[in-house]
Amino acid sequence: MDIVVQSFRRFKSTQMANAAARHNALSRYVLADDAPNYRGPNAVFDSYPSVKFLHDGVDRIVPFSDLGQWTVTDMFDRFVSHSNPPCDLLIGYSGSCLRSIAAANEANATTVVFRGAPHGQFFQDYLNEVLRDDGFRGGTQCTPRMTEREDREYAAADIVWTTSEFIADTLVRYGVPKSKLRILPWGVEVDMFSPDEPAEKDGTTEDFSVLYVGDVSPEKGVHYLLDAFDRATLPNATLRLVGRLDDRLTQRVEAVDDVDYVGWIKRTRLTKYYRNASVFVCPSLADGYASVVLEAMASGCPVVVTENVGSKDVVLENDAGRVVPPADVDAIVRVLEGAHRNAQAWRTMGANARVAMEEGFSVEDKEREFVDFFEELAA
Repeated sequence: MDIVVQSFRRFKSTQMANAAARHNALSRYVLADDAPNYRGPNAVFDSYPSVKFLHDGVDRIVPFSDLGQWTVTDMFDRFVSHSNPPCDLLIGYSGSCLRSIAAANEANATTVVFRGAPHGQFFQDYLNEVLRDDGFRGGTQCTPRMTEREDREYAAADIVWTTSEFIADTLVRYGVPKSKLRILPWGVEVDMFSPDEPAEKDGTTEDFSVLYVGDVSPEKGVHYLLDAFDRATLPNATLRLVGRLDDRLTQRVEAVDDVDYVGWIKRTRLTKYYRNASVFVCPSLADGYASVVLEAMASGCPVVVTENVGSKDVVLENDAGRVVPPADVDAIVRVLEGAHRNAQAWRTMGANARVAMEEGFSVEDKEREFVDFFEELAA
């Protein structure tokens, strides 16, 4: 079996490519990006860095441009569709594989489109409305032209691969046949993210550390976390924010006491923050799976996620934390205060989280599941 994996950004496509390479079936892995964790043959890896450079330039000049996003991703897809080798299975990421799917369908290959986020219309109907109600500009997550392109990809592909029931529900809500959907989540590097001894806390006196990792933005619901931390009764507590700060939240971050804004750091440096945290919170309004949740769990940290975070299923199934409604400050306050009062119970949840990641969510475990999936499609 010959497999082509293509994605504009690398996201987690490297896990797909590595699984196909392990099966000696990868005929091409193509990105507009680099692939630092790719372990397959160099001869079948290809990239278009000039297209990525163009995309980033357009985004700087006209952020979130509907026409700009569509034009650059279509350019990538056009280049790739003309140069892909013959294959039995094509896996493309949504938004940047429409032409490649059409070409593969003509050659009688099996086609899979991967969608790692909720349906684009969900962003437009739900997330943008919530943001506007909170006083923020909406329209930053998914544009009408890109959503229409993605819908055409779902219709053309044989299979739509996604990572969570939450994403699948939004896809079905907006017209993707449930029979086309397959849910296979990512894995996490359980050796890199592990609950070793906590690092030194640089002389701080905090007893309770709340951690958030990701874009510090309204889309990720960070303003709800800030409001909840400000209102909650949490003696000797610190809220630590790791990630790029959106200008729209600068004043709110500065206005709350005991907030430690770390900024963006390399992924390899995240381990000490996960290990030192009492609880990890992902208050996102819409998140397909949130790898940071898996990283926190693998590090032995209990987690709080909203119902609009795809990894909520694994949190509940393994008693690894709590799930709260999105955009609900009161619910976050109650959970944080409960975690502060019942430290031992939450440490047990953190231990449960680590066991769950070790027993089925390692990168190696998931790559084996991907291989089984590829073989099933080939059959």
